[in-house]
Amino acid sequence: MSFQVRLPHDLVRVEAGSKQPMAFEITHSGEQADTYEIVIEGLDVEWYSIPVGTVTVQPGETIKESIFLNPRRSSENVAGLYAFVIRVRSLETGEAVSTPASLQIEAFHHLSVDVQPKKGVLTPARKSCEFSVTVINLGNAEHTVQLTATDVDDQCAFEFDPPTVTVGPGQERTVSVLASSQRRPLLANSRLFGFTVTARSSSNPSVVATAQGQLEQRALASPGAFFVVLAVLLIVGAWIVSFPKPPQIRDFVVSPESSELGQQINIAWRTEYATSIEITVDGAPLKKALTAAGSFEFKPQVAKEYVIQAIAANGRRVSSAVTRTLSVVEPPPTPEPRILSFTVSKKSANVGEPVILSYSINDAVTKVVLEPKDLELDPRLKTVQKEVVISQEGNNEFTLTVFNAAGQTDRATVSVKGVKASVARIIAFQAIPQEVQDTTQPVTVSWQVLNAVRVELVINGVPELLTTLSGTQVIAIAKTSKIVLRAYDAEGLTVTREETVSVVPKPTPDPNPPIGPDGLPKQPEQGPPTSHPETKPPTTP
Repeated sequence: MSFQVRLPHDLVRVEAGSKQPMAFEITHSGEQADTYEIVIEGLDVEWYSIPVGTVTVQPGETIKESIFLNPRRSSENVAGLYAFVIRVRSLETGEAVSTPASLQIEAFHHLSVDVQPKKGVLTPARKSCEFSVTVINLGNAEHTVQLTATDVDDQCAFEFDPPTVTVGPGQERTVSVLASSQRRPLLANSRLFGFTVTARSSSNPSVVATAQGQLEQRALASPGAFFVVLAVLLIVGAWIVSFPKPPQIRDFVVSPESSELGQQINIAWRTEYATSIEITVDGAPLKKALTAAGSFEFKPQVAKEYVIQAIAANGRRVSSAVTRTLSVVEPPPTPEPRILSFTVSKKSANVGEPVILSYSINDAVTKVVLEPKDLELDPRLKTVQKEVVISQEGNNEFTLTVFNAAGQTDRATVSVKGVKASVARIIAFQAIPQEVQDTTQPVTVSWQVLNAVRVELVINGVPELLTTLSGTQVIAIAKTSKIVLRAYDAEGLTVTREETVSVVPKPTPDPNPPIGPDGLPKQPEQGPPTSHPETKPPTTP
């Protein structure tokens, strides 16, 4: 290996929302400058940044580089230890070094509590009031929460079901709580109790959240008001008996009055002096209510204009009809999802080698899924390049499926052939010179191979076994020849390097050489003498 990668520290602790550098060193031991590509594998791309993607290192030089780890402060980034790899690959030889490292995301805590409704009422007929307590974990660590409630006067009792809940990062849990009073007077003034709901983490008691609520206790009547109400009721009762009123519809509301097909329509009413109300749609009875006020939901099945009518009744007496018009239209069609393009950077790749999937989609897409990993991608990004690793030999299929809001889909598939690569490496191979004018002129072949169990030198299709992984050999050629170096690994997989040595004709003397000033033929200009290294006697393959 012509270079090394070293991490001074292989563990970095980062608090979510902050940025922490991780330094590493690249030492180049080769004889020529090399350019290296830096890639992070095993982490979400939003968790890190690489200031410099490629670096050039001179022979024997050691450089220091850094990456920055910056996970967002979000409940989605759960606290814990995440292993990843810093992969440095030579752009000259293709050699790669993967160095393992770890990212420790520190925990942050944030609990929130909400009580609904904010105010409950106790009456002689209603002994307890039910509240809903919602606990939300806005941190990135799981908490087991103990729920309690207290009031200032210590006059109320609270029963949680259950009293303890476990809430994961970004999750919320709703718990029912029954509140009751220890006193139940029949004649007394109304009394308001303020209470506090507390959610405290069992594992970290300093993590706590509270919410406020109110509980109003009403007696059957206050002593003074009881007699006043009684007197008023007697007077009103006598007046009603003496002067009966006809039924009336005070309010009749259809909301909304214009909607799309499939939308729920709320119909509400309020009457006076009525014991029932009948509601019809286009003349057909829709609902007959036995309450003077109320509401219900109506869902139209056809897009058109509806005439909704209400008539209140009290015995044989009925009110005048109240009419409302409802306009229902067809919803606009949902655009179809489309994959505009889906391509792969290469059709064949080694097992374990990454390839780039590129795709573009239209604006109707609301969900994107990449298989076979069942990976859900962000549909807001309309043009994406995604790196995936070839995991097996043979055909590797990747299918992209997109969905729109109506559930319609579009699908596209690309394939990459996975090839198992040889671990043998040819570091150097050359033939000098690459042009000869005489078949007796020797040619020196030199080579250097790593991770090989067998090395062959093949000249014009004729193999010769080499006994060393590095060395030189002098050969002679009779014609223009293709010289191939072939290396085998332990599994029989090969890697080859090729050189071509050409036999060129000798230059022919010019029959009409140019004449110099002295009347003699000009001598051809001589170039600098060519020095040839001493070689061993040539061998013929």
